[in-house]
Amino acid sequence: MSGLWRLSLLVFFFLAVTGVARAEEEDDESMEHEGADPSPDDPKEIIETMDKDKDGKLSFEEIYAGATEDDSEEGEGGSDEEFKVEFKEKLTKHFSKSDADGDGFLDETEISTLIAAFTEADEL
Repeated sequence: MSGLWRLSLLVFFFLAVTGVARAEEEDDESMEHEGADPSPDDPKEIIETMDKDKDGKLSFEEIYAGATEDDSEEGEGGSDEEFKVEFKEKLTKHFSKSDADGDGFLDETEISTLIAAFTEADEL
């Protein structure tokens, strides 16, 4: 089950980085209003999945590891390394801007800000 969540989170962040998430955004919003299962871009679910030390917040390292962790079900080869480099650059850029209280960790509200930053960056 955790492998599936990692894969879902990796796919979401990959889509955000490549700009495809914009097309899915309207579908996700309408599903949230219809009472669908939480999506991988739900801050609470992201924290529950990636929070290794169970402190209720995510560090840069936890987000990076959770989004790029190798999963035996994947087999994307060289594009995986490319994704990791690009994702780390964007995470570095957006993490500090999303960390409103400057404590080096992101809570639910700050995770929402991070997701929005990834999405907005792709729209430019």
